[in-house]
This record gives sequence, C-alpha cells and structure tokens, in this order.
Amino acid sequence: MRTEKFVESVSKHRRKMRNVLLTSLFLYCCLLANGQDYLKLAGDCFDKGDYECAKKNYTLFQTIDGRNMSAQIKNAEECFRILIIADEYFSEKDYGKAGDRYRALLDKNPSDPNAQKQYYVCVGYTMNNEKQEWLSKIRDIDAKSSERFSPVYYFKKESVIPESQLFKVIRVVEFLKNNPNSLVEITSISSTKTGSPGESSIVSETRARNIVRMLINQYGISGNRLSFSWKAGVSVDEDLSESVRFDIQSR
Repeated sequence: MRTEKFVESVSKHRRKMRNVLLTSLFLYCCLLANGQDYLKLAGDCFDKGDYECAKKNYTLFQTIDGRNMSAQIKNAEECFRILIIADEYFSEKDYGKAGDRYRALLDKNPSDPNAQKQYYVCVGYTMNNEKQEWLSKIRDIDAKSSERFSPVYYFKKESVIPESQLFKVIRVVEFLKNNPNSLVEITSISSTKTGSPGESSIVSETRARNIVRMLINQYGISGNRLSFSWKAGVSVDEDLSESVRFDIQSR
C-alpha cells in the first residue's frame, strides 16, 4: 500500500515538474518572440529617422534577449543629437551649416527620409534657379523610385558627385560591407545634350571613374569587387540619362 502511494506521489511530482517545465519553456519562447519584435521595431524606427523610438526598442531587446545593443543605442543617440543641431540651424535659416549636419546624418543613416528632404532644401537655397528646378525634378524622381539602389544623377555636364546624391553611394557601400560576396557593376550614362560625342564620352567616363575612386579610396571597397563602363550620346530625357547606375550581383 505504501509502495503504491509512493509511486503515485512520484508520478504526480513528475507531472507537476513537467508542467512547470513546459510553462517555463512557453514563457521563454514568448520572451524570445517579443525580443525579436522589439529588434525589428527598433530597425524600422531607425530607418524612418525616429531615433528615440529606435533607442527605446533596442534597449528593450537588450533587456529581454541579453545581447549587447550598446553600439546600436549609441548610434541612435548620435543620430538624434545631429538631427537636433541640424534642425536648429535650419530654423535659424543657416542653410549651409544645416546642410552639413543633415549630410552628416545621412552618412550615418542614408534611409532617413526627413534628413534627405531637409538636405535637398538646404542645397536648393544655394543654387541658381535652373539648378533648383533640376534638383526639384530629381527629388520627385527619387521619391517615386522603388529601386533599392537609385542612380546618382548629375546636372548637365557636371562630373563631380553631387552632394545631394552622396547618400545613394553610401547606401551601396553599406550593402557591400554587409554582404562581402556581392559585386557591383557601375554604368555611367550621358546624353546628347552633354556636348559632342567626344565630350559626352569623357564626361561619362569621368563620372564612372570618380564613383570607383570614391568607393575604393574613401570607403575601402576592394577594387576586385567593382566593374565599370560608360555610355555616351544617349537620346533620352537629359535629367534621367545624366546618371551613374548600380547593378549588385553575387559571386
């Protein structure tokens, strides 16, 4: 009799422990799921330029998951600090300094839509009317674009990468650094309005080489991951043809 009671007691204890274990496992899985939600939300907030939201959710993820998010939290804090300074200069109508700060912010987060918009505005204040019209058109094109890696556009015969387009190059750089097996093919295009066929070819080639040099010298991308070509005298919309385009490929 005692043996039966002992066996029954052990069985109940085992069932209880199993239930406790299953409950604990369930709660742990829920915590992990919530942690991943916080991490995704933090990334979404950062991409949208909501740095306080990003910092909050990185902190929550770190608390739940245990992984160190100090670098991400610090980056969000730094972006927020730059944004505050940029907005202050903009409110004071010091568009030169404001533009520099928005540019610095885009270096850290090329996806920030507000920084992109404000940077275009700052650059526009320093340009002549014709270039302002061009910049406005390109801004509309960029806003409507669904391309992950948008082309870098140039004004008329310019071959130096426009300040307003640098964030696109940085976006490519970040992707290449995060995906070491990826390659990029760079294609420069110029229109018939650039000049004679010879002039158009020189401008197009110079743009491509400037992009390649920047990727190698300024951002440390290996030259064996880059290839480039150029086209000249293309008879299409001037604003769209005066460009350098990126084609990301895998090895």
